[in-house]
Amino acid sequence: MKFPFPVSHILISVVCLSPIFGIGCGPWSHRQSPVPRGKLSYQFVVAFGTAGSGPGEFLDPKGLCLDPLGNLYVADTGNDRIQKFDAEGRFLAQIGSFGWERGRFNKPTDVAVRTSLHLYVVDSQNRRIQAFDAELEPLAEITGDFGLLAGIAISSHGDIYITDTENSRLIKINPFGRVEGNFAGFSTGTETLLNPTGLALNKKGYIYVCDPGNNRIAIFDQFGNFLFCFGETVVSEPEGISINSLGEVFVADTGAHQVLVFDEKGNLLRRLGTKGIEEGFFRVPRDVAANANFLFVLDSGNSRVQKFRLIRTMN
Repeated sequence: MKFPFPVSHILISVVCLSPIFGIGCGPWSHRQSPVPRGKLSYQFVVAFGTAGSGPGEFLDPKGLCLDPLGNLYVADTGNDRIQKFDAEGRFLAQIGSFGWERGRFNKPTDVAVRTSLHLYVVDSQNRRIQAFDAELEPLAEITGDFGLLAGIAISSHGDIYITDTENSRLIKINPFGRVEGNFAGFSTGTETLLNPTGLALNKKGYIYVCDPGNNRIAIFDQFGNFLFCFGETVVSEPEGISINSLGEVFVADTGAHQVLVFDEKGNLLRRLGTKGIEEGFFRVPRDVAANANFLFVLDSGNSRVQKFRLIRTMN
């Protein structure tokens, strides 16, 4: 992203934006719309990756995302780099190595791509966000009063949302790289997050946050108002989430070694996988990326990505 002023280092301060109201998980669960009639199933397509530090290999990867062209980016956390693959899992490029300079990382945990194909990387232990152009050349960095960061999502308007897992809060950054507010940190009530990780936005701009410390998914509007939550009796330490154009919510249920699919109101539609090393099985899945036709699962404990075809049949 090219900022409207010269940028070599953007220093920003955090301004508090308090939630206006909080609604418990219960009321929404009683007003959920019926589950869509279409039955969702899946078919294994391909798996790629193995443990290591070479091209196409992974060491404790934590995040992934799809770009508008169908390419996949993986935050290869233990190798302090980002790897790029095509939709079939063929290695295309990589950026980064351990360090503090621009273009280097210290435990990157998540990635997001704008429609411009600009890439944003959560450089967690350097406590910053780095931006790269479509050619993966460094553009800018965003720093501030951040703790250890975990997840990132970008709205259709260019607002950037990040989870500060160390301070249990969600931070909003405007398209010009300035922090507009943070919310849910060290508050009381149902809006309180505990070590949040992955996050995703739906078409309405609602922010779905993985809240592993509370074993749930928490939902906020774009102004930081807590709306509802779901999953307390279903998920176990969820770390990654993706919402496709059909409104299907895919959750990497990390503690249970599975992927769960919900509708946007929190109705459970499908469970995928269980613990194992075979195709279609997972060990510590940390993130997911989905479009209308395919699901990619970051099967971190098996040092690989698995791709599935999504199939919908009418009842």
